[in-house]
Amino acid sequence: MRFIDHWNLESLIDFDYHVENLHNQSIVSRKWLCGKIYEELATSEKGIILTADMGNGKSSIVSNIVCAEQSSDWYAIRQNVLAYHFCRYDSISSTKAACFIRNIVSAIVNRYLELGNSILSDDIANEILYRRRCSEDPISCLEIVIINPLRITSS
Repeated sequence: MRFIDHWNLESLIDFDYHVENLHNQSIVSRKWLCGKIYEELATSEKGIILTADMGNGKSSIVSNIVCAEQSSDWYAIRQNVLAYHFCRYDSISSTKAACFIRNIVSAIVNRYLELGNSILSDDIANEILYRRRCSEDPISCLEIVIINPLRITSS
């Protein structure tokens, strides 16, 4: 049974429109950062998180990565993107850990069938994801709902 066909897990906040709109407006390519990100991804098993003050271009960089075409310098990085999330200054809920986790799960379920089915078929993970526990204990929620299924499918 493919659980993905029977579930419609949607993100609480849809960033796709925002990312595509930013990509169309983006005028700064930041090629120097592209190399640094790729280098970090090549040496780290844990991935990266972009942090900086508001207005420094984090969203633009993510847009360059997520919307990269094969001819783009960012395309090699795009191939390594499992999911992405924005913490937006105008959306308090986007800064909450439970929202972050649910958005990452939503992206995984919608883009990667095997991993998504692994998450959706786990009754305990689903119970934790949609109950208060995800808000109260986001570390264990992240571990149970995302990290454990990643370990299982990658082994």
